[in-house]
Parts: sequence; structure tokens; C-alpha cells
Amino acid sequence: MVNNNGNLVSIDESEFEEYIRDNDNVVIDFWATWCSPCMAMNPILESMAEKFAGKVAIAKINVEENGSLASRYGVQAIPAFLFIQNGNVVRSEKGMLSKNKLEEIIADTFDI
Repeated sequence: MVNNNGNLVSIDESEFEEYIRDNDNVVIDFWATWCSPCMAMNPILESMAEKFAGKVAIAKINVEENGSLASRYGVQAIPAFLFIQNGNVVRSEKGMLSKNKLEEIIADTFDI
């Protein structure tokens, strides 16, 4: 699944490897439906997906449905964000982020 259209997408464990292989710059949001800060991040993530369309792919992974993937990356608190460049995790953040802070992190991490 390639995400160059500026849409925030949900992926699962079966799509994860292909997603990070097919996109050079990726932000993964680990979240859950019961997590209020996670839900509050949705409009911010949608905005970032539009702003960085064609440069950064942004996807959500539900930790309740993809627990082994969350464990693999040491996610112990949500929301949690992985920043992956060319298949390698280059940064991680946890907790709710403001729109400006997330935009700054994306721009700095991927040198955009």
C-alpha cells in the first residue's frame, strides 16, 4: 500500500512491512479507540498527511488489534509515534503533540 495521496490511512501488521518499504518517509501513529489523546490527534494527523503529501506517508496502527507490532517497537504508552526513514526507525515520540510541534518534528526528522 503506497500512500502518496495525502490521506491518513489505517494499516495492520500484515500491511506494515510493505507500507514502510514502499514509502521512504513514514510516520506511524500507535493508538486505541478508548484513548482520548489518540482521538484528539486525528485531525492533526489528517492535516499533516495533506501538508506533506508525496513526501511523508502517515498511517495509524490500532494497538488493540496489532499488539505484537506495538510490542516489537516497545510501545508502552499511547499515542506513540514512530518516524521511519528508508525502513529504519529514526525517531520516536509519545504523548499528544500540538499541530505545530508535530509539523516541526516531521520537517526536522525528514529534512523537508
